[in-house]
Amino acid sequence: MTPINLTRRQALTGALSASMLASTGLGAAEGDLQKLARPRLRVGMSGFPRAFDPVIATDTAIRRIMPQLFDTLITFDHGQDMTLQPSLAERWERIDAQSLRLFCVRA
Repeated sequence: MTPINLTRRQALTGALSASMLASTGLGAAEGDLQKLARPRLRVGMSGFPRAFDPVIATDTAIRRIMPQLFDTLITFDHGQDMTLQPSLAERWERIDAQSLRLFCVRA
């Protein structure tokens, strides 16, 4: 048997890809697809993302997917001249010119 050597990133990417494939119903039989009552969202993109790692998200394809998968501490209000708004952080205070103290709600 051939050994398979995977890095943690490769394993997580594979698991995420498998879960996304399973959630779309692509593995179901044709008759089963018609029984699914869930609405589908189709997005046209210029290419496929190279990875699902938000730290190295630099291309256009991944920047369109990341907000659907991950939430941020602070977000931009796209309707009102891009002001900062709380997201996961309840509020924040500026410590100095380069530092913020974020206050998050505990579950």
